[in-house]
Amino acid sequence: TIEILEPPVIAIEAVVDTTICIGGTALLDSWSATDLFNNYSYTWIDLGTGPQSVQPLSNQVYQVFATTADGCLSPTEAVVVSIYDPLSFMVSDDTFVCQDSPLVLETINPNGGFGGINFSWTVNGNPFSSLDEVLISPSSTNEYCVTFTDGCETPAITECILVEVEETPTISLFSSSTYGCVPHEVVFENQSNDADYVNSFWDVGDASYSGASVVEHIYEEAGLYDVKLTLESAFGCFYPQIFSDYMQVYPSPNPEFSHDPYVTTIPETVIEFINLTEGIIVEQMWVFDTLNVLGISTEVNPTFEFPATQGGIYPVSLYVIDFNGCEATLVNNVAI
Repeated sequence: TIEILEPPVIAIEAVVDTTICIGGTALLDSWSATDLFNNYSYTWIDLGTGPQSVQPLSNQVYQVFATTADGCLSPTEAVVVSIYDPLSFMVSDDTFVCQDSPLVLETINPNGGFGGINFSWTVNGNPFSSLDEVLISPSSTNEYCVTFTDGCETPAITECILVEVEETPTISLFSSSTYGCVPHEVVFENQSNDADYVNSFWDVGDASYSGASVVEHIYEEAGLYDVKLTLESAFGCFYPQIFSDYMQVYPSPNPEFSHDPYVTTIPETVIEFINLTEGIIVEQMWVFDTLNVLGISTEVNPTFEFPATQGGIYPVSLYVIDFNGCEATLVNNVAI
């Protein structure tokens, strides 16, 4: 009698199901507790014998079985290799801003990959931040790009935002003068390109005006004034420009004089006039009796003889011009 014995069941094990990143590698391996002498052959279907490294592009099921030295086969064991989703995210829309205006650029809904979230922002190829959102104040048009990685083999993705900055207009003004004497009347005119602005704002040093391209102003006090002209663009951007020390306004002279004698009677009508005007006076003119013009003098301290036979009140004027070209007149009465 021949007794045929049932061979023992061959039980095998394999690595647990795993998830890898796109582009990553999974190691497939199998073993058996009954392979006491390590002489089983482990075959991965469609792959080969022994441990295998795989890089699937999508979720895959891999099967393995063992073959004993006697040619007996084990049941198959399956291993599922899953793939993490590809990276995805969105960014802020392209935008148009005023020069140097603050702007937040942000990443939106980052998903996929191994779970790590790493950002790298660049402008003109130069990295400047690793945050999920950045605050910028651009002075010129540039493209801002952000790259999203997950710390795994998942392919990085990059999105870019075009930030267009309105071009700064050339600001030009004209004035009827840049210096003068109190009270000094000036006409200012905005001569910037009309296409660059929709509104003008003026600060002429001691007053402000808005909405006018031409401004008339009177300086009532002496001083050195800055003039600022601000343009508003159609987009709502404001562009100020300061013209430093643009307007020089000089004080007007203050004519003063006395006369000796102060009061006299006919026939003693010869009177000496003393010019008391302060400052650098370059020219003066006296008019004796401005009503009838009895005489004129350009001397600093003239002497004048009024009619010796007729008393009365004679208006005398002193007109002066100072070093800055400013002029003024004083009229005083002389009693005889």
